[in-house]
Amino acid sequence: MGKDFISTSEIVGESKHFYNYQTLVCEEHGEFMSATFTLKGESRATSCPVCVSHKRDYDYIKQRKEQEQENQLAAIKAVINRAAIPPSFEHCTFDNYVIYAGETQARVVNNLRSFAENFAQVKTKNIHGILTGSTGTGKTHLAAAIINELINRGYTAVFATMSDIVNTIQSTFANKAQSKQSVIKRFIDIDLLIIDEGAVTNRDFDRNEIFDIINTRYNLKHPTLLITNIIDDLKTKLGDRVISRMQQGKFVQVFNWDDYRLKISNHSGV
Repeated sequence: MGKDFISTSEIVGESKHFYNYQTLVCEEHGEFMSATFTLKGESRATSCPVCVSHKRDYDYIKQRKEQEQENQLAAIKAVINRAAIPPSFEHCTFDNYVIYAGETQARVVNNLRSFAENFAQVKTKNIHGILTGSTGTGKTHLAAAIINELINRGYTAVFATMSDIVNTIQSTFANKAQSKQSVIKRFIDIDLLIIDEGAVTNRDFDRNEIFDIINTRYNLKHPTLLITNIIDDLKTKLGDRVISRMQQGKFVQVFNWDDYRLKISNHSGV
């Protein structure tokens, strides 16, 4: 498609005077009638009409594909924005997660990768889980990696702290534009909800709202993952009902290795 194609329609208005018509031979399509004409002071001839048509089709298809790719990237970007991944973790994947603590860490990473790559089966089996371990062990990185993997596979996923959820629900009390039910429904309908314990009060209201969301998702087979530093602390914040429901999913991943930042600091001799 690298030829300089000229169609008869392109020369209308540029030149009113054709010197003659002649039969030319296209290497691909054989003989065709070409019009010899003057265009901007140069003698030119129209190209093979079949080649011109193919070139036009090729350009159209190429343009459509480029537009589709742009639309797809825009859609993915919009989904990522809605996923609410913390900005510093937006580009986290399984491949750029550093395994530095041996087989135990590698096994947890492989379990979470399998969770994401086999999400259809995860939904069917109604698997819910808890990621627990001290700070700096990569829980948020791997949670973001799961979300990014699911988005690339066409699923919906959201990362939220408990306070995010509670505050969003409470905001409806003063905002008549959206109801409490519509906000809760958004947290329920997505394919995967990852909840970081964050900072949440011990109020019964908070506990009940979080439990209702998790319990409804469990009944609908919409997987949920909780992130916590210590499971017992999570029990204190949310109560035994939530932990019991999550542990029924039989997917508790323990991050029992050292803080990556301390590992790097010790290695560098700082």
